[in-house]
Amino acid sequence: YKAKTFYPYKDYNERVKKIYLPKVTFLKEVIKTKINVLDIGAGGGYFLKALEIKNINGTGYEPSKYLVNMGNKKIKKNKLINLSLNESYKKVLDSNDANVLSMIGVLEHLEKPNFMLKFFNKSKIRYLYICVPLFSLSVLLENSFKNIFPRQLSAGHTHLYTKDSLNFLAKKNKLEIIA
Repeated sequence: YKAKTFYPYKDYNERVKKIYLPKVTFLKEVIKTKINVLDIGAGGGYFLKALEIKNINGTGYEPSKYLVNMGNKKIKKNKLINLSLNESYKKVLDSNDANVLSMIGVLEHLEKPNFMLKFFNKSKIRYLYICVPLFSLSVLLENSFKNIFPRQLSAGHTHLYTKDSLNFLAKKNKLEIIA
């Protein structure tokens, strides 16, 4: 897909308001201490902008130069930096100030999601905040109607999750699910 058509700039603020501000609200409800976010696969910085609106510091790393340039036109305080996924692993390990690692819509793109989780476990970051596509009726419907864009099983998604698979992933990586 082309980032330019999949992430329309004209809808940026609406997307932040409807999709990403609720994610920040949820994060604040769960984590009662001061939050500082390291956002891997930050895309166009929608989550970073929502964090900024709620006065939360964040730094995002994204491999797409187009999305970084787009996001940096909207983000004022937080940082969105162009960096390859492999270089991002090192940022997770080296982070000394972030207490939340967010990967919203990222794990499903990784060939080896456990690899990133191992880096998280070795880091000083305390919380992992993820959003992943779930195996559900929508997957079956998307595959039944070929003229509908497959949101769950699009070309870049290599994994779908269930409640059981998320519990398995947490157990395998010694993670405690808190919300």
